[in-house]
Amino acid sequence: MNASGFDQQDLGQILDRLTNAHDVPGSSVCILINGQVMEAASGIVNRNTGIATTPDTVFQIGSVTKPFTATLAMQMVDEGKISLDAPIAEYLPTFSLRGVADAGNRISVRQILCHTSGIDGDRHIDTSRNDDCVEKLVALCPDVDLLHKPGKFYSYSNLAYNVLGRILEVGSGMCWAELLRRRVLEPLGLKAYALSAEEALRHQTAFGHWRDPQTKLHTLSESIFEPRSNGPSGTMLAMSARDLISFARCHMSAGVAETGEKIVSAGAVSEMQRPQVAIPLSHRCNAWGLGWMLYDWNGTSLLGHDGGTAGMCAFLRIFPTENSAIAILVNTGSADGFVRDLMIELLSVINSSIQVPQPPMFKNDPTVPLEKYIGQYSRFGQTIEITKAGDELLVRNSGEYVGPGQNSYSMKMANREQTSAILPGLAHPIGAYFLDFDEQGSPRYFHVTERVFKKMGYQV
Repeated sequence: MNASGFDQQDLGQILDRLTNAHDVPGSSVCILINGQVMEAASGIVNRNTGIATTPDTVFQIGSVTKPFTATLAMQMVDEGKISLDAPIAEYLPTFSLRGVADAGNRISVRQILCHTSGIDGDRHIDTSRNDDCVEKLVALCPDVDLLHKPGKFYSYSNLAYNVLGRILEVGSGMCWAELLRRRVLEPLGLKAYALSAEEALRHQTAFGHWRDPQTKLHTLSESIFEPRSNGPSGTMLAMSARDLISFARCHMSAGVAETGEKIVSAGAVSEMQRPQVAIPLSHRCNAWGLGWMLYDWNGTSLLGHDGGTAGMCAFLRIFPTENSAIAILVNTGSADGFVRDLMIELLSVINSSIQVPQPPMFKNDPTVPLEKYIGQYSRFGQTIEITKAGDELLVRNSGEYVGPGQNSYSMKMANREQTSAILPGLAHPIGAYFLDFDEQGSPRYFHVTERVFKKMGYQV
């Protein structure tokens, strides 16, 4: 299949077939191919109501919000209000972390943007629904750990992006949500978006679902919107797939919106897409830019971001050399197999030479001394205990941030650093790796699900 002769009806047929095959409640896709936009929707917005999904349906986009927050930051860089390499103490003078009173002087804005700050990643705390909710969340940082020295590792941090959101509030005098609306969403000309549950009522809005790992049945998510205090990292913004493509087009057009309005400078767009930290052992992406995940798929460079919140998933991929982009929104938290199959079919239209990378499957190396990896590794809200079980490592998860059905799984070591695991509920293996080995050959950190877990007892 190729782009010649491919139309919106073809797109709809592909989406219907895969939505049904993967038992996805509802989905929406919008693709940009050489300047032409096509969109389709399938399934239902809510298993209880049976209302059909349409291209206008609004889905929560989760952490795909982060490139929006990064865009706001780069606007302020353009205006000289913040500097990428300045310590965040210049904007938040009282910022500190647990036992690290000078953390604000050690962490830069750039490190926050590319997830190398070391700020322990997740604090889904509801401080209020008022405009000062982000300020109140960041005020809790003295109870947060520094997982590693700033700049040492890549470790995904939602809390760091909320700290960035507070920096933007201080620099603008507006709360993050209003700043995003005035400086990005409205200038882009977006029509189908929401920044709260109340705003979502103005649109046909998808409701999240979770699939039970045992029964495989979907039930409605217990939460609708996550805390507003975590908005800058991705708990509030919802939109249609079409509007998400409009945002992508801005970053494909040197920062100029379809409306003709300049959102951010061409230099800022370029810097956001420049690799800031390489991640050679990751199987999720090859590097991080400023707000963007950067990939190399079979020699083709692309950028994007994934998001997941309240039983929904969002995926954005931008292919600059092809002048193309793909936005996929689904209302289930279990969509990796569906998204992979859909991406493969859409790439056969955009450029069949671009291949979605294969999931990590390593051969077991029996020479790796498994006893060196035994121990407990932790971050806020989750502890991983690793034990040896024959020729495998057994992982036991505990804590409030453990995903549904992911309490335990096994891993085989491919070499001293790399491993892969099949987590319950996921269609494909995920890659993981160990870091920072001590003199005895034992790792101080375990990196899985994009985050580092520090071995208990090790002091940064």
